Amino acid sequence: MSRIRLLAGAVALLMATLGWNLRAQQPTSVGPVFTAAQASAGRTAYDASCASCHRADLGGVNEAPALAGVNFLSEWGSRPAGALIDYIDRAMPPLQPGTLGVPTATAITAYILQANGASAGPSALAAGSTVVIAAAVAASGATEQAVPAAGVTAAGPAAPP
Repeated sequence: MSRIRLLAGAVALLMATLGWNLRAQQPTSVGPVFTAAQASAGRTAYDASCASCHRADLGGVNEAPALAGVNFLSEWGSRPAGALIDYIDRAMPPLQPGTLGVPTATAITAYILQANGASAGPSALAAGSTVVIAAAVAASGATEQAVPAAGVTAAGPAAPP
C-alpha cells in the first residue's frame, strides 16, 4: 500500500512539474501575427461564408458560437492560431466542410484575431502557427473591455435593439 502511495505521489509531482514548465513556456504576448491585407481578405471571406451562421458581428447564434469576445477567448484563447486555421479548413462551413481551403481559413483567422483586438503587422499569419491566440490579442494591448466588432461586447453580442 505504501508503494502505491509513493508511486502516486511521484506521478503527481511529475505532472505538477511538467504542467508548471508547460505554462512557463507559453508566451504572455507576442508581436503582430497577421497582415492588414490578410484581415481584410478574411473579413470578405467571413462575410461570404461565415456571417450567415456566426452573424456579421461575430456574435454567434444558436449552434454557431461567438467568434469575438470573452466566450470565444475562453474556448480558443489557450490554443494556437494554427489550430483555429485547421479547424476552419476542415470543418467549415458546416454544410460544405473543407471547401474554404487553407489560404481562406488563414485569412478568416486573421480577421477573427483582429475582431478580438489583435493588431495587424508586417508578418503574415501562416497555417500551422504556434502563436497562442490569447497572446496575439494581448500583444496589441487589447483587454476584455475591447469592442472588436460592431455590437459585440466583452461578454459577447449585444442584445438586439
